[in-house]
Amino acid sequence: MYRVLLAARATGAAALLILPALLLFNVFLWHDRKKTAGYAVFACYLVAVGALVGLPGPLNLHFDPTLNLLPLAGLAADAVNAVLNVLLFVPFGLLAPLLWRRFGSLRRLALLALAFSAVIEFLQLFTFRTSDVNDLLMNTLGAVIGGLLARLLPPGANNPPRDIWLLAVLAFLVMNIVTM
Repeated sequence: MYRVLLAARATGAAALLILPALLLFNVFLWHDRKKTAGYAVFACYLVAVGALVGLPGPLNLHFDPTLNLLPLAGLAADAVNAVLNVLLFVPFGLLAPLLWRRFGSLRRLALLALAFSAVIEFLQLFTFRTSDVNDLLMNTLGAVIGGLLARLLPPGANNPPRDIWLLAVLAFLVMNIVTM
């Protein structure tokens, strides 16, 4: 519960920095309020994910390589964590195809979710948390479930896919400013 409250606080504080940044992008580059609103939701979601999974900030880096590289090993014993990892990435799978039509393909969406999850697991090498291949699998499954739910909605926008990485970097930078 403490981690959820921490994530809510970090997301609220980050929104205060993310929203003006995205409004500036809108004024000078995009000129599309719907796109800016969607991007704001996605960036705040990424901040919440970062806070929930305990991504390290620049002041609290500590290389501690605790790994689980055996797929499905211990998954049944830690079923609650597996379900939480699935649920954590359902919004990712729902939002990505709505903001970027390119990720309407479940294959592309799964690869994107796998890449985001791999970045998270890599960064967790610099915390006291375990980097776990099962988290990669469950996060990707959650995104695919979200992608299936997104198919029930109208097709997404045709925004440039590079913007997703811009939002990820913005969210990570803002999250680290907020948590310093």
